[in-house]
Amino acid sequence: MILQYVFVVAKIIYTVFVCIVAALVSGCWKTYDSEMQRNMIMLICFAVTGLLGAISWCEMAKIKY
Repeated sequence: MILQYVFVVAKIIYTVFVCIVAALVSGCWKTYDSEMQRNMIMLICFAVTGLLGAISWCEMAKIKY
Protein backbone atom coordinates (compact mmCIF):
# COMPACT_ATOMS: atom_id res chain seq x y z
CA MET A 1 0.00 0.00 0.00
CA ILE A 2 2.82 2.42 0.83
CA LEU A 3 4.54 1.58 -2.45
CA GLN A 4 1.41 2.61 -4.34
CA TYR A 5 1.53 6.07 -2.76
CA VAL A 6 5.23 6.38 -3.60
CA PHE A 7 4.35 5.89 -7.26
CA VAL A 8 1.66 8.59 -7.02
CA VAL A 9 4.17 11.05 -5.59
CA ALA A 10 6.68 10.10 -8.28
CA LYS A 11 4.06 10.60 -11.02
CA ILE A 12 3.19 14.05 -9.65
CA ILE A 13 6.84 15.10 -9.52
CA TYR A 14 7.45 13.70 -13.01
CA THR A 15 4.40 15.50 -14.48
CA VAL A 16 5.44 18.85 -12.98
CA PHE A 17 9.03 18.33 -14.15
CA VAL A 18 7.93 17.55 -17.71
CA CYS A 19 5.65 20.62 -17.78
CA ILE A 20 8.50 22.88 -16.68
CA VAL A 21 10.96 21.36 -19.16
CA ALA A 22 8.46 21.72 -22.03
CA ALA A 23 7.91 25.38 -21.13
CA LEU A 24 11.64 26.12 -20.93
CA VAL A 25 12.46 24.31 -24.16
CA SER A 26 9.68 26.11 -26.01
CA GLY A 27 11.03 29.44 -24.79
CA CYS A 28 14.55 28.65 -25.98
CA TRP A 29 13.56 26.97 -29.24
CA LYS A 30 13.76 30.11 -31.39
CA THR A 31 14.16 33.83 -30.98
CA TYR A 32 10.98 35.80 -30.41
CA ASP A 33 10.18 39.41 -31.24
CA SER A 34 9.15 40.25 -27.69
CA GLU A 35 9.36 38.86 -24.21
CA MET A 36 5.55 38.80 -24.04
CA GLN A 37 5.37 36.53 -27.10
CA ARG A 38 7.97 34.18 -25.61
CA ASN A 39 6.14 34.03 -22.28
CA MET A 40 2.84 33.32 -24.01
CA ILE A 41 4.36 30.40 -25.95
CA MET A 42 5.88 29.06 -22.73
CA LEU A 43 2.50 29.31 -20.98
CA ILE A 44 0.73 27.54 -23.84
CA CYS A 45 3.30 24.72 -23.88
CA PHE A 46 3.06 24.36 -20.09
CA ALA A 47 -0.75 24.20 -20.26
CA VAL A 48 -0.81 21.69 -23.14
CA THR A 49 1.71 19.45 -21.41
CA GLY A 50 -0.27 19.66 -18.17
CA LEU A 51 -3.48 18.81 -20.01
CA LEU A 52 -1.88 15.79 -21.66
CA GLY A 53 -0.56 14.70 -18.26
CA ALA A 54 -4.04 14.99 -16.75
CA ILE A 55 -5.55 12.98 -19.60
CA SER A 56 -2.90 10.33 -19.08
CA TRP A 57 -3.70 10.20 -15.35
CA CYS A 58 -7.43 9.82 -16.04
CA GLU A 59 -6.83 6.99 -18.51
CA MET A 60 -4.50 5.22 -16.08
CA ALA A 61 -7.11 5.53 -13.33
CA LYS A 62 -9.68 3.76 -15.52
CA ILE A 63 -7.43 0.74 -16.05
CA LYS A 64 -7.92 -1.96 -13.44
CA TYR A 65 -4.94 -4.19 -12.85
